[in-house]
Amino acid sequence: MNTRTVSLHILVLFLLLHSTDSSDTLAPNNTLKDGDVLISQGRKFALGFFSPGKSSSCYLGIWYYGQPERTVVWVANREHPQNDTSGVLALDRYGNLVINANNSFDYPTDTYLPSMKLGLDRRTGLNRFVTSWKSEDDPAPGSCSYRFEPTGYPQFFLYKGQDPYWRGGAIIEKKQGSFPEMANDFVYNITVTINAMEVSLMYGVANASVISRYVAYESGSLKHFIWHDEEQRWTEFSSHPKEQCDYYGKCGPNGNCGANNADQFDCTCLPGFEPKSPGDWYLKDGSGGCKRRQNTSLCRSGEGFVKVERVKLPDTSTAHVDMNLSLNECEQECLSDCNCTAYSSANETRGEFGCLKWYGDLMDTREFSDLGQDLYVRVDEIDLGTRCGYLLQIFLPLFLGCNCCPNFHFSS
Repeated sequence: MNTRTVSLHILVLFLLLHSTDSSDTLAPNNTLKDGDVLISQGRKFALGFFSPGKSSSCYLGIWYYGQPERTVVWVANREHPQNDTSGVLALDRYGNLVINANNSFDYPTDTYLPSMKLGLDRRTGLNRFVTSWKSEDDPAPGSCSYRFEPTGYPQFFLYKGQDPYWRGGAIIEKKQGSFPEMANDFVYNITVTINAMEVSLMYGVANASVISRYVAYESGSLKHFIWHDEEQRWTEFSSHPKEQCDYYGKCGPNGNCGANNADQFDCTCLPGFEPKSPGDWYLKDGSGGCKRRQNTSLCRSGEGFVKVERVKLPDTSTAHVDMNLSLNECEQECLSDCNCTAYSSANETRGEFGCLKWYGDLMDTREFSDLGQDLYVRVDEIDLGTRCGYLLQIFLPLFLGCNCCPNFHFSS
């Protein structure tokens, strides 16, 4: 059989496997052949050659050591496989192969692991993200990618090609419901870094015995798995998207998606908006979204805000952020700018501090039965009065007036 040799002209570095023990170091003049493995310190990972599925190509990869079935978490040559099932890893004259994760974590494949950063390194321009395999037999980059986007207010996206497919929400929204597993601080800890050098997110596990991984699949899903040692198998902990309202832009611009029963339409318009195409909505197609109601006056004409509760906040890619403003100050800034469509709190950990403002269309809003954030949407005086008056007729004595309506904010 024609055996190919992989020659290294630089040190290959993978931090999670760093050690000087002979089991995880390859010295000059030694080789790693097909069937041989280097075992990490702690005996958690192995590096070696493998052929996925029915493929006859050979890849160098890292997988969990000691599990009944090989679970590959990183592939070195995913775009340049060897053309037969044998491979040899050899060093050139420059030195040892030290196995350490700095490099593999900078170039992840389809798997997001604890202590792995996703996001942008502003100094180098490197954007770390996860990309699906093309198929079970081919680890080459597929069309589905999972990214932590740095623009506006950072948030998670699952893309199919260049198009958003699912949005996990802004980083403040652990309580929004898109990542309910991440809301448990006793199990997971989240580290977000936003500064001049980087915009990144890293997750960790509070209990080192928990083996966790997120995997992006070519079909368009992001799945979270936990290893059960006693049962010697992976358990699917969560999968996204999982319901109709999870798909990006399900109800179009300025629409709000609420998961109702199968006989009802999931889409409604946000306050102050109406369907762009009533005919499409009648046919239960809300993708065209909503537009402002006709003859609306939203600039210094007695307008205010309606609070929409328990929602995944709209796409924050173009939102304006000021972490030094209180929620009341945020309201006044949005109110004084006739182009400001909506506002919300930008920091759940600092109470009412932090300000998010949206200009233009509000995209990919959805509501939850619990959890979620509060979104304040700009409406005109007529719509504001109609909504508040309706509540007053039901709940409050008329002589109290509209100042008692708790979910509405007025301009002076």
